[in-house]
Amino acid sequence: MNKRFAYLHIGTTKTGSTTIQASLDVNRPFLRGHNLVVPPNSIRKGNSDYLLALSHRNVRQDYGNLKHFEFLNIKNQKDKNDLEKKVLDDYGRFINGPKRKHIVFSDELFFSSNFKDKNCIRNVIKFLNLFDLNCKIVVYLRNQSDWILSDYIQNIKGGGLKNLDKYILEVSRTNSSYDLLAMINSLEQSNAELIIRPYKRDVIKNWDVLDDFYSLFKNLNPTMISKLKKVKDKNIIRPTKKAIEEIIY
Repeated sequence: MNKRFAYLHIGTTKTGSTTIQASLDVNRPFLRGHNLVVPPNSIRKGNSDYLLALSHRNVRQDYGNLKHFEFLNIKNQKDKNDLEKKVLDDYGRFINGPKRKHIVFSDELFFSSNFKDKNCIRNVIKFLNLFDLNCKIVVYLRNQSDWILSDYIQNIKGGGLKNLDKYILEVSRTNSSYDLLAMINSLEQSNAELIIRPYKRDVIKNWDVLDDFYSLFKNLNPTMISKLKKVKDKNIIRPTKKAIEEIIY
């Protein structure tokens, strides 16, 4: 029996995750023809697998303070248990569906949820292993200075007013989500193959995260990849620190 693989793309922030998810969504028919499938949006409630991540996250605090659960109207542990059962049942039926080949999962919450709960991704892997899926974790890592600056700009766009220097001090503290070594150590304990890719957009202007991402699949060659529908990379060139400070001022 041929091995079936599950590719779990955990979206570190500002590394083209939204672009990857949009491309997977619009290229479903083409990918299906090459034995790669993506879960239907009807069970994901969107074009990414955030529900799969949330279902495997252990919550140790008031649900009212967690925006993702608040958005889903999850107010207590019973609500969380009900969500988990429905989501895992839906995913289970999909994975066991006819002629299922390799499956691609993607969402930023795999990364952020695992930062809050070190067992989150491990639990996702255990769930996928129940269906005899061989799991591969795909993670893009970005130069930390560019990564923090890009996240800071996103914070400002969302209404944040912190000084950049203060923001850097906060995100550089112990147990920060930018602690790459801690993150890699956690992922290495997940009993899955770990594929680490550098995010090169900051140093190579014409570098394409989609070309790089699809090159990871052995059943897609460069000619096939070139036939995929194009999706614009949403990570564009960012303003300088001085420009940001002027905006805040």
